[in-house]
Amino acid sequence: MGGKGDGAGASARREYERRRRTREAEIRARHPRLGGLLVALRQAPATERSWLTGAVGEEMVAATLDAQCRDGVTVMHDRARPRSRANIDHLVIAPTGVWVVDTKRYPGRRVRVRRPLFGEARLTIDGRDRTKLVQGLSSQMADVAAVVGQALPAAPVHGAFCFVDAHLPLLGVPTIDGHLLLHRRSLVRHLNADGPLSSTDARSLTDTLAAAFPPTRGQRQSWPATGRHA
Repeated sequence: MGGKGDGAGASARREYERRRRTREAEIRARHPRLGGLLVALRQAPATERSWLTGAVGEEMVAATLDAQCRDGVTVMHDRARPRSRANIDHLVIAPTGVWVVDTKRYPGRRVRVRRPLFGEARLTIDGRDRTKLVQGLSSQMADVAAVVGQALPAAPVHGAFCFVDAHLPLLGVPTIDGHLLLHRRSLVRHLNADGPLSSTDARSLTDTLAAAFPPTRGQRQSWPATGRHA
């Protein structure tokens, strides 16, 4: 089961706050008399708002996983990666194996996998090529798979995008480079399914992965040593 209140979206929210403070300080420095008014009137740039949108999406996914994942499924949110500034949104240990989940929130956007006659599959969002997202998830999976391979080589490692408020195809589960594209409900179904990982192996992997991928900077770790909550 997932652990509540353990900082889902913390990294994205910190980056949003950092950018907001920097922008507002620059405005006040350039306009000592009217800076406060300009801060109130001017809308934050899209690049800044996207960090807040992402943080809220991660929080929404975390709330769903924490509430709906069955006993025997452990969810760890917002985990740090060694030698990288990037984080892992959700790291899940379930009977079906270890899951690396990357949350994306694109309200009202159309998500599709394009498979040309020649060349590699492309991930598009409202027609724009966003295949670089796939490379990011693959990099996260490589880090996790390296740790799992040392601890329990037979354990499967899966990658999934969880899209919040976006439009996925109605039939089937699209994939790209082996990664599943899912909504929250379908992600929960995959995590709650039966699989080859025993409860003993799952507990051992939870402890190993929690140590290898600790909470991000400033996040409170709020789960007991048994590793059942994260």
